[in-house]
Amino acid sequence: MGTNQQNSAGIIQMKSPLGPVTIAASPQKLISVCIGKDSLAKTRERLEHWGVAVCDAPTPAAQKAERELTQYFAGKTKRFTVPLEFHGPPFHQEVWTALQDVPFGEVLSYGELAELAGRPFAARAVGQAMANNSIPIIVPCHRVIGSTGKLHGFTGGLHIKEHLLKHEGVEVKR
Repeated sequence: MGTNQQNSAGIIQMKSPLGPVTIAASPQKLISVCIGKDSLAKTRERLEHWGVAVCDAPTPAAQKAERELTQYFAGKTKRFTVPLEFHGPPFHQEVWTALQDVPFGEVLSYGELAELAGRPFAARAVGQAMANNSIPIIVPCHRVIGSTGKLHGFTGGLHIKEHLLKHEGVEVKR
């Protein structure tokens, strides 16, 4: 890899039932998953914003994330083990860390996630953290729903959130 590995990321594009998915990772940690037809451009913008250079080869962490996502979509895994590197404010990182404890096939409300993150009165701030999650699916923001059980917001669109929840066996209210 021609760039400084500490501040660089390899990119992999993969096909998924949701459309193209772009994965970016340093040699050791996953830093971004982006879904959709513009995912490569969005990933490059995100990396540039964070001051992370794109290296010329996929990294071991990017390859591991691709394998785990492929297994997830094939119904062969319910848990991700690729190490993660978060880019965001400390509160968002706390929320994303707490979110990883929500099991496959289960959902919780923004308020319940706020409690899980140790901030019981921060449901709106939790919503903001979900909107800024740069590692969707693996950091399962799709598992966070409204207190009435209805779906609310998802960066890739509610149809993607609904698809992911149905894939996990969750009955979805529209």
